[in-house]
Amino acid sequence: MTKLTASFWDKYFGVYDVLNELLPYRHLIQSLVSALAIKPGDRVLDAGAGTGNVSLPISAVGGIPTGFDISTSGMKLFKKKIPNAEYVIGDLSRQMPFADHTFDKVVSNNVIYAIHPESRALLGSELFRVLKPGGKIVIANTAPGFRPFEIYTAHLKEEFAQSGLIQTFFKILSFTIPTIKMFYYNTLIRREHKGGEYSFMDEKAQEDFLRSAGFVHISEGVRLYGGHGVLTSAEKPL
Repeated sequence: MTKLTASFWDKYFGVYDVLNELLPYRHLIQSLVSALAIKPGDRVLDAGAGTGNVSLPISAVGGIPTGFDISTSGMKLFKKKIPNAEYVIGDLSRQMPFADHTFDKVVSNNVIYAIHPESRALLGSELFRVLKPGGKIVIANTAPGFRPFEIYTAHLKEEFAQSGLIQTFFKILSFTIPTIKMFYYNTLIRREHKGGEYSFMDEKAQEDFLRSAGFVHISEGVRLYGGHGVLTSAEKPL
């Protein structure tokens, strides 16, 4: 199975922000930022920042995000959302161009599962290296059994309860085309998982990833994203 290329991720990020319409996705982002416990002036590495959906609320609460991603198109959207933020285009499966102990916090959302399992040890050591002693890391990833349609269904149920039938219907119409594209792209991602290039992560896989890298005080995994994502936090020893 051929790994999805940077060109794929450029197309993917062209419609990615339709996820901002989904309440389960918005809850996931809020949970990530809350778990980081940002203090004003904290430098935060957003590892696999995409279009900046995590970095934007980090900036809003006083954090100083640095976006790092392989996608040029994703980083262009990131820069539009947060003009003053630093961003770097690079590959998380390789050594990162940051000095030791650069960041107060590290966050990664729905990215590590797309790093080949053979490259994850290096990624873990790099995230550990660039984080300051005592710093916090928060990660979330798509879980095994990932079914995008169930996330969409969870959104519709919550949206209907909040807004009623008519408003929900018109909201669906407004983002139908990008949603269809996202379903297609997620089908390709699931195919990569089945082929072994990608590997979705459950609670134990995230805990093992963090522990192997040297992190401590690892939290229990929390299910979010309509039950199809896992959030885990940890710290770097002092």
